[in-house]
Formats: sequence, C-alpha cells, structure tokens
Amino acid sequence: SVLGASHHVVVGMMGHAAQRGQVALTVRRRQPQEGYREGYPYDVTVSRLENEGFGFVIISSVSRAGSTIGRIIPGSPAERCGRLQVGDRILAVNHVDINS
Repeated sequence: SVLGASHHVVVGMMGHAAQRGQVALTVRRRQPQEGYREGYPYDVTVSRLENEGFGFVIISSVSRAGSTIGRIIPGSPAERCGRLQVGDRILAVNHVDINS
C-alpha cells in the first residue's frame, strides 16, 4: 500500500510511469476553473515523448500529507495537456491512492 506515501515514493511512482511514457493522475483543485464542468476530483493523463519529462514539479510538506503540483514547465507535456495547474493536489498516481 502507498497510502500516505512520502514524497520519495510519489517521485518513484512517477519514474516508473515515465518508462511507459504516460502517467494518469487524479487531482483536486481548491478553486475549480470557471466554466469547467467536470467534477472534482478528476483524472488527467499526461503523455510525454521519449526525450522529455512530464514537465511538472511535485512538492510535499512535512506539515500536510500528500503532494502538490508546485510548478509547470512552459512548453512541457503537463502544460500542453492543459488540465493541470500549480496548486493541484495529487490524490492518485496511475490509479493508486497516495493519500491517507
């Protein structure tokens, strides 16, 4: 089980996903985008080319369980998918719950 997974575990899961070229994330956003009707939390799939990363930085806090999107790199797969924002909470990686 990876419930309450540490930052290290989440980054490791992302590394395994990178080998397949895509990752499925379940995320929750504090403030839904205006005009965006999809429910929260929701699933996002980010696909990358062999020569690039997914293009986002995961941050974690000692005081709060879970991981958050800390930065999205311009021109990256994460930016191109158009569905991730800085501050989105990652709830699952490839359908595996990472929160307790």
